[in-house]
Amino acid sequence: MIIVQNHYFAAPGHHEQVLATRREANACRARLGLRAGNILVRTRGADRAPDVIWQITYPDIAAWEADLAFLEASPEFTAIRQRQSAQLRHFERCAFILDGNELYPLADETAPTIT
Repeated sequence: MIIVQNHYFAAPGHHEQVLATRREANACRARLGLRAGNILVRTRGADRAPDVIWQITYPDIAAWEADLAFLEASPEFTAIRQRQSAQLRHFERCAFILDGNELYPLADETAPTIT
């Protein structure tokens, strides 16, 4: 499994626009028949952290690359991406795999709770 994250660092005064445009991109993905993914909004943390993160999983790199190619061919998504770029001071895209050595898997409810 591949976990992809887009990190959006809003230009000064553009936080709400960045979030609204990412929501629009998710809606566009859904209209195109793609999974929308998840939007994470920073509620705490240093200003150098991303304001918004978009995250999605793919079964493998080939599936991610097919998704990217499909979006590149979409005039609607390309227009959203261009508008988003003007709202950002920085953008990063990262891909991860799970380590496989987790003490507690993601869905494991037996992990200890800190009180």
